[in-house]
Amino acid sequence: MNLALSKTIAKLRRNHLAGNAQINQLEDLDGEVVALLALPDGKLMLGINLDGSFCIARLTADLQLDTSFQEVGYFEDDFNDHAFGFAAVTHLALRGETLLVTAAQFDFFDWIDRPALASYTLEGEPDLSFGDHGKVVVELPDSTGKNRKRLRSSLTPVGSPQTLDDGKILLFFLEVRDTNPDGSALLIRLNANGSLDDSLNGSGVVHVTFNERGINPKGVLTQGQKLLVFGGTQPVDSTGYALIARYDASGHLDTSFNDSGFVAVGIEGQVARFNSLLIDEDDTLVAVGNQGAQVLMAKRLPEGATDPDFNGGTALAFALPELDGEGFDVDQLYAMRAHNRSLVVAGTGSLRSGPFQRKGVLLRLLPNGQLDGTFAGGHGYRIADIRSEYYDLLIEPQAIVTAGYYVDDAYHAWVQRFGIDG
Repeated sequence: MNLALSKTIAKLRRNHLAGNAQINQLEDLDGEVVALLALPDGKLMLGINLDGSFCIARLTADLQLDTSFQEVGYFEDDFNDHAFGFAAVTHLALRGETLLVTAAQFDFFDWIDRPALASYTLEGEPDLSFGDHGKVVVELPDSTGKNRKRLRSSLTPVGSPQTLDDGKILLFFLEVRDTNPDGSALLIRLNANGSLDDSLNGSGVVHVTFNERGINPKGVLTQGQKLLVFGGTQPVDSTGYALIARYDASGHLDTSFNDSGFVAVGIEGQVARFNSLLIDEDDTLVAVGNQGAQVLMAKRLPEGATDPDFNGGTALAFALPELDGEGFDVDQLYAMRAHNRSLVVAGTGSLRSGPFQRKGVLLRLLPNGQLDGTFAGGHGYRIADIRSEYYDLLIEPQAIVTAGYYVDDAYHAWVQRFGIDG
């Protein structure tokens, strides 16, 4: 165990703010909580990115380190037995009785970003039935070296993979090459053991583009046997479009979806992206992201056509109203969860006045896309009072839990619990 980690993670500070039912769990750890997972017993698993490695922690229901997990409540790991470099965890998921960790690995030897997976028992031991001692670093076809010095995967900090009923795993990954510094968006399907599934496009990999534009991938979602991928086009002349595309199970573009295979949303001169996508109880596609500094929300019928009952059949983009006399611009809305037909969304933004400084933002949207006036004291959204970002969230019966980091002289892992109405 890293000595600095063992010294810092034990320093816990909790603030109880009765006025807004907020509990802060500040872990004096240089890192970022990028993934949250609720376990059936009410405990929480955290995926934390450190400086070149990652940490998996387990909290009790009251946000204390669970010292029955690996004796101290956490462990540190990396992929350096498989590719020497540094890793960034992006997502946690339950797969049967095991914890699946999705990550990206940057290799110092060839400067290549690769998807990487690790599997553990729920007590934090390597799952020896998976890969090589519980780990897989995916070798993509035709990988080449890159003139880079850092991880560029769009899975960082947030990815949205899918684990299928048969154990296979879907990823939407950005592979950056020296010949294409903006990267190529790859839809990837892996077998349950982490190997490429060649029943997808003959190789396990599909290159996704839109009208010859590159894509900045954000996630993948299954719709029956179909595969929905989402994100945004790479900007050209300051214009980028939020995008949803649909593929069949064999990896071919499904042109019956919106009569083209694609849904593209945006306006000239703005960069738009969808960071989250879900299918609601009416089978409607609901996408949330941002267009420039505005919140962006769109609804589409199952086959991609516009939903005439939502904003007259068009996407909705709006600026957040001033909060306590301060304007706030949206930067990225990373995570979205449905709650009683409303949407709780977490991300980051910055105050319009003063020096640029990111702060976490939490908001709730009504089914019509408007801010919920019963949330966060009637404002519909709240911002953190310190420099920070929210990367993930989950909904509990009477609470919302956010995960991310805050900054003073370093980046510190941060988990907060709010009342269900913010």
